[in-house]
Amino acid sequence: MTAMLHNLASSPNVISIHPVSSSHFKLQSIDSIAEKFAEVKKSLHPYIDQGKNPLQEPIERGSIPHTLEHITKEAASN
Repeated sequence: MTAMLHNLASSPNVISIHPVSSSHFKLQSIDSIAEKFAEVKKSLHPYIDQGKNPLQEPIERGSIPHTLEHITKEAASN
């Protein structure tokens, strides 16, 4: 997962990446996903302006509906 996040975050075409999770037993917890985001942010620090880093914090503990609502409002305002 960290290699994929690194590649996505390094792409000039990616604006934001929001972590989400579900209660499905096969999925990672939002805390685990957030740790991987933090790890990748730290490794990208020398290469990406942190003000433009697309890796975002979880919204409402990674709630898919809340995250979709947030990014829809964000896209509409831009």
